[in-house]
Amino acid sequence: MTGKTADRVGSETIPTAEWKHVEQTNAHQREALRRYVDAVNRKDVNAIVALFAPDGAVEDPYGGTRHNIQGSDDLREFYTFVVSKMQIELLMVTGSGGNAAAMAIRSSVGGDSVNNISVAQFNEAGLIIKYTTYWGPGDRAAGS
Repeated sequence: MTGKTADRVGSETIPTAEWKHVEQTNAHQREALRRYVDAVNRKDVNAIVALFAPDGAVEDPYGGTRHNIQGSDDLREFYTFVVSKMQIELLMVTGSGGNAAAMAIRSSVGGDSVNNISVAQFNEAGLIIKYTTYWGPGDRAAGS
């Protein structure tokens, strides 16, 4: 590749002209995750499901069991249950220079809280194809 380049992303060097497109994509992905947080806190299941591709999937250890949910109907059922009990605080969100974005969030259910990292992979239409949440027992703080 010729010309000025942006920082290295993996083993590829992205030309500066293409970097603007990558940042536009990342900005959309970060905004989608902000809309996800907002929709969860408003308990708007339809808005959450609208962020996903029709065959989108969620992998989440909610309740101490790793759930693998796929498709709009199952996502709607899962989020109807989850958002009735939960609020989340967005701590940070970042793009990846590719088809994914990640966020650090604090989930609160009752008096308990869980710090976790969530990663969303997007299709070319900008919809979430896979949303994975990572946390373990040491990330949970029981309420008083």
